[in-house]
This record gives sequence, C-alpha cells and structure tokens, in this order.
Amino acid sequence: MKNLFAPTTYISRKNILKELKITSDEFKMLCVITNTRQIKGQDKFYVKDINKLYRTDAYYKLQKEKRKYKKFNRDYLQMIKDKYPKLELAVEGIPESITVLSIIKILLNKESKFSSIKTEIKKRIETVLNDFKNFVEQYKLLDSVFLSDIGFYYKIKMNNISFIWYEPVDVEEYEFDNILLENYIINLFHMEMIMKKIAIEFKDYNIEHHDKNNIFNNIGCRIDIMKDHFEFIYKCGGGTIGEDIIITDGNVEIEKDKIYIHPQYLLDSFNERNMKNKEEYLIGSTLPPHKSPFIDDKLHIGEDDICLLSARKKDIIEKYLQKNEVK
Repeated sequence: MKNLFAPTTYISRKNILKELKITSDEFKMLCVITNTRQIKGQDKFYVKDINKLYRTDAYYKLQKEKRKYKKFNRDYLQMIKDKYPKLELAVEGIPESITVLSIIKILLNKESKFSSIKTEIKKRIETVLNDFKNFVEQYKLLDSVFLSDIGFYYKIKMNNISFIWYEPVDVEEYEFDNILLENYIINLFHMEMIMKKIAIEFKDYNIEHHDKNNIFNNIGCRIDIMKDHFEFIYKCGGGTIGEDIIITDGNVEIEKDKIYIHPQYLLDSFNERNMKNKEEYLIGSTLPPHKSPFIDDKLHIGEDDICLLSARKKDIIEKYLQKNEVK
C-alpha cells in the first residue's frame, strides 16, 4: 500500500484528521491501538508514523465500518422519504415517532441484550426528544395536557396541524427483537430529519400570538416530582424555577414557611389558562377532578409498529392504549 502523505518530516493533527477523514476521537483511538505518539511538546506527528498508521488493519476496519454506517444511514433516510413524501405528512407522523421513542427511552434504561448499541441509541433518542420539547417550549406550541394513571398526553398546535402524543411514566421490562429495534430506528431518523425541517419553517414564527401561554410567568415554582414532565409543562406556560410554590406529591419533609401544592394545580391551570385557587390543591386537600381537555382527539400508535411486536409485547401496548384512551 502506498503512503498517504508526501515525503516530509512533520504533520499537524488538523491535517491528519482532514486527510484520513476521521474524527479527533477516532484518531486518539487509532493512536492507542498503533502506539502512535505526537512529538513531545508539539501538536504534530512524524509523517512516517502516520503513514504506518494509515496502512494498519485498524484504520482499514474503521473506514470499512464508516462506509457501512453511511450506507445504513442512506437506506433509512430513503425509507423516511418514501414514507413521508411531503412535509405535511412528516409533521403528521411526529406523534407516532415521539410516542414510540418515549417508550424506547424507558426500555433502554432496563436490562437488554442490545447492550453493545444501547448507549449510542439512548443518546440519540434523548437528544431528539429534548430538541423537540425545547422547540415546543420555545414557540409556545403546547395547547393542553392530560395525566392518566400511567402517562401524559400532550397536545400541540403547529400552524394548521394539531396532534397528541403520549409519554409513559414507566413501562414493563422486556427485551427487544431485532426487527422491533430497527423499526424504532426509523422513528428516530424521522424525528432527526423533521426537526431540521420545522426549525427552518418556524424561523420567522411570531411567538407574541401565543402570549396566552404565559400563565405561569408571575410565579416561581420548584418542581420536586416527575421533573421531565412538569418542568416542561411549567416552562411552556412561561414559568421560571423559583421557591414561591413547591410542586410535590407530598412525600417530602414539610417546612412551615413553604407552600406545597399538588402537581395537578399546574395541569388544570395550564389547560384552562387561568390560575386555579391554590387552596384547592394544597397537599392533604381533596383534589378537584382532573378532567381531560380532549374531546374529539385520539392517540394513535401506527399499525406497523404494533404488528412488529410479539403477542405478549403487543398485549402490553394495547393495554396501555385501552386503559388510557383519550375521551
């Protein structure tokens, strides 16, 4: 195999990464494997050492895997384009993908035979879910919320489209099938693609039209229960973290100078766009009914997703939907 670099003595790390088409982390890994070291006191390497690294099996295998990964990405991207040929259809597919990824996020924290890929998948899922919620929060898109026995239903309005997605509080532990995991990866690619698209679409969006969502901008709450959910709802209502009110289920040590309120206070206030009477929601009080804000809305998980499940897994998901159907 020929040398990659022309005869010279030294080469900088920046040029190495550019010519080898690798990342800094990949280069560090190759240096460890091949025992390649930089020139002492400089961020440069001997060209002869880098040419030797270029000819190693380690570098060849790394490039082979990267080519395979690029093809893998291209295949999935094409699947997404075939499934959602128009932007409107891709937006309408968001609730399915968010619901599926929210379930997977919980399952990936449990024991799984896919431990070798769990970390990478989990990181990507967490990133896209956080990006989506930050987007909803930034543009005041959250319309209403309902908490059932086992999860949250969120409804957002995005231009002329409104939809509901479901996020479980917990799910039963079971392992993935390969085909099921691949199906979830499609949902992941879908969300990664659509987030880029809608960020461009909303670039000039007028947030002032949604001032009605600033229901919590005059109080400071500290959320002590299910922070991922209740802080999201609170911030969508213009709230900032503070100490005026403590949102909790009551399983805390009570301090005399603090006001402790059940989290249903946030849900009911947000849905009605009216600050409810705190006295009715104090810890220890009999709470008013938590009514669903949804009338004709329904939650859907795609039929293709259900079909990929084994009989036992299908039964678990169907029970979630039956038990928590939005009415």
